[in-house]
Amino acid sequence: MVGVYLELVVAWLSLLATIVSGGLQYDFDPDRHLDAKTFTKEWLKKVELCTQLSLPNGSKGLNLYYQHSQSLEPRFIGKIEIPTPDKDNIVKQIEVIQDKPMSAVGRRTLTKQVDWWEVSNVEILLERRFVSRTIPVFVHLVFCQKSEHYFLYFECDYF
Repeated sequence: MVGVYLELVVAWLSLLATIVSGGLQYDFDPDRHLDAKTFTKEWLKKVELCTQLSLPNGSKGLNLYYQHSQSLEPRFIGKIEIPTPDKDNIVKQIEVIQDKPMSAVGRRTLTKQVDWWEVSNVEILLERRFVSRTIPVFVHLVFCQKSEHYFLYFECDYF
């Protein structure tokens, strides 16, 4: 029994020495800025997972800022154009989400770090803030219209 205890103490001290000497480092992903040319279907799938929305075919990713260089958990914001014929589908999906603005208290936001988050000069049709039921993420959705175009702005902040 003493041998097992001694092995645990040695292992713990070895780990502590590694941490103190800077030997353990987390490998953060690089931050990414995507535009309409680099916003891939793979990223649209990540947005669907985070927002819990099923994006219609023809949805076009316009902008995305992914930040993971400064924390253990990633966070990202983006803007997607929704095809006009499918706007009602998105509205129905968002309407059933209960808005919980208090869940936004104390949250960090990336909206001030990009110049394409333009929700002040559009007609906001729906807005929701909530914590996902399936994954540990805070989500902020803004569905809006500008001229004859429909846009989904989103924030996802994993915790």
